[in-house]
Amino acid sequence: MTGKERVIGTIEGHKTDKVPWVPFTGVHAGKLLGYHARTVSTDVDSVVEAACEVNRLYHPDGQPVMFDLQIEAELLGCEMLWSDDGPPSVSSHPLAEITTIPTRIPGPTEGRLGVELEATRRLKKAIGATSALYGVCCGPFTLASHLRGTEIFMDLVGIGGESSSPVAVLSGCRVGDALEHLREVALVLESDQARDLHQG
Repeated sequence: MTGKERVIGTIEGHKTDKVPWVPFTGVHAGKLLGYHARTVSTDVDSVVEAACEVNRLYHPDGQPVMFDLQIEAELLGCEMLWSDDGPPSVSSHPLAEITTIPTRIPGPTEGRLGVELEATRRLKKAIGATSALYGVCCGPFTLASHLRGTEIFMDLVGIGGESSSPVAVLSGCRVGDALEHLREVALVLESDQARDLHQG
């Protein structure tokens, strides 16, 4: 049984010979070859070479092509803060002061999305017959929080019923849903702040 068969079989609920091994190596993949995080996040040749090295060293059943939850945010106008040792982080929130939902949909060749898609095509030929390739993308609430910043919490807490924030509406959240998301995000807040938000 190949790793790819093992991953697909597990997803489909079939019994497999063992639990699939799917390491989310992220920018560590680049470190294996001496690449800085920014290089392995922006250069398609480096992404492919590093992913192949992960496959050679760790023998995964599946692996993400890139593990970067900021790609979509960057495409929609967020600025990135880059580090040599870690993935980029969002440093600006274009919807922090406005509540207009962007209508532009980025194309498949724009920004680092183009890098990820081209790397996927190459990796499918190189290792895709035996390893499952994962496309990782940012979820709607995370993307909305990247675009809106901390204001998204004010949009969602203390408003009865449906949230009036277009960004919250875009992410598909109602206040009740948002509290569930806030419980997940509360780990990054000080305990007093989280308690205040939860009590509304």
